Amino acid sequence: TLDAIVFNLDGDGKWTSDKVYSFTPKNVTAGSRYEYKIKSGLRSEKGGIILKDYDGEFFTTGPVKVVSSSPSGYELSQSSQLLNFQFDQPVDHNSAIQHFSVNTGTVESSYWKENTLYIKLINIGYQKRVVASISAGVKNTGFGLPSASIYSVNFTTEPRIVQLSLPFYH
Repeated sequence: TLDAIVFNLDGDGKWTSDKVYSFTPKNVTAGSRYEYKIKSGLRSEKGGIILKDYDGEFFTTGPVKVVSSSPSGYELSQSSQLLNFQFDQPVDHNSAIQHFSVNTGTVESSYWKENTLYIKLINIGYQKRVVASISAGVKNTGFGLPSASIYSVNFTTEPRIVQLSLPFYH
């Protein structure tokens, strides 16, 4: 029966086959949690029966988030570094690049692999504290919310080592 599957939001549900129940919600909000219950007593066409209630949940896509970034550390090469920001969902590539900033160096190139933005930074400079950031407002590619936080990665570059030409004395 149709009342054996209950959702905590308005929508239309129907059996699309003897094994598949399809529910189309009328209104959902991005970044929200919804619940449903499959009540005991629901029977299959082959005579199976659900013996106890099953509680389930699903979530709509929330705000874009950066889940990891690199590099980090001390005394990294000042000539070039490959920065990366991994997002938790597909994002609009142009939006992410527009929200990128770095305090030193030159962006030589950028590319994407799945949900990760890679940026090659060159000519960074010796003994620099590098802060690369993705500001709030990065849009996803579908239904959901733009990022609401700033994500940063920071590291320092190597010191300049100068060898002096001094004579050796005994």
